[in-house]
Amino acid sequence: MDIKKREADILVSIIVPVYNGEKYLAECLNAIAAQTYSNFEVIMVDDGSTDSGSVICERYARDNTHFRFIRKENGGPGSAFNAGLKAAKGRYIFFSDQDDTVSKALCASAVKTFEETDADIVCFGYKDFTSNGQYTDKGMSYPERTVTDSNTAMKMLLEGKINNAVWQKAYKREVFEDFSFPEERHIEDLPTAHLLLDKANKICFIPEILYYYRNDSTGSTMHTRSVRYDYDELLGNMERFAFLIEKYPELALSLAETIKLLITAFLKRSCSEKKSGSLNEKDSRLIDDMLERIHSFWQNHRDCLGNLTDMPHRMLFDVYCVFPKAALRLLNIYTGS
Repeated sequence: MDIKKREADILVSIIVPVYNGEKYLAECLNAIAAQTYSNFEVIMVDDGSTDSGSVICERYARDNTHFRFIRKENGGPGSAFNAGLKAAKGRYIFFSDQDDTVSKALCASAVKTFEETDADIVCFGYKDFTSNGQYTDKGMSYPERTVTDSNTAMKMLLEGKINNAVWQKAYKREVFEDFSFPEERHIEDLPTAHLLLDKANKICFIPEILYYYRNDSTGSTMHTRSVRYDYDELLGNMERFAFLIEKYPELALSLAETIKLLITAFLKRSCSEKKSGSLNEKDSRLIDDMLERIHSFWQNHRDCLGNLTDMPHRMLFDVYCVFPKAALRLLNIYTGS
């Protein structure tokens, strides 16, 4: 297909969730606006910002016909993604974090790849950079264009050769049919990256560096450690493991050691936080909920996972698996709560 005709016929959508990201938002939107591909729309989803981010979005929507603005109550990045997907009209879907930037060739390179390979997902290279303009050695790239299936891509995801983040990929619209991101979580990509790869018959990797990830941003969508973060990380990994056992059993065991380490870390944190007396009511409920989830998960998958390696917490957990109420009483006695 002729390039000009391709652009005229194929609209692409770029979804940008916005939450208190005023510092770098204009830089992000300017990079998107500079696309060499002309037929694109940008869906800016303000997820209840309390800074001037909404004002910036309003200005871009007013001054540039490529930009559309949605404002909603705060519900987390997954909720913002879902709102953006509902509004998107493009044949192909892209995502960008509010504090990152993209290559001006992002849309053109990905659309060309989609049309030439009929891929369902296109994975491209990315590079980390700092706010002083320095590029780092971190990132990901592929030596040449390669087309593969979901089984091989799933293995690559578990080996760390595909990033969990949605922004490292472009998607055919059909991939998101009967799909939604989990809402009210701090980590929305861990429980979904494998699901999206599974929905694709064909995944294409291209060597171009098309995305630039800001790795020192105070307004970044990355989060510091917290009970909520640890809860979401462990929950996402348990969900992924359960999915793999069902559909890719030969790959599931590669995640087993990570699951055990995360469970041990969560048990340690639970003891430490309860003992310190610093837990608020919400975090305390999260810990109790996760302990119940771990119990059920372990009962279902213990044959695959083996034993915990941290002896004191393994003993506590072994008691918990058989006598959960008694184990919680022991935990409360130990922590003095």
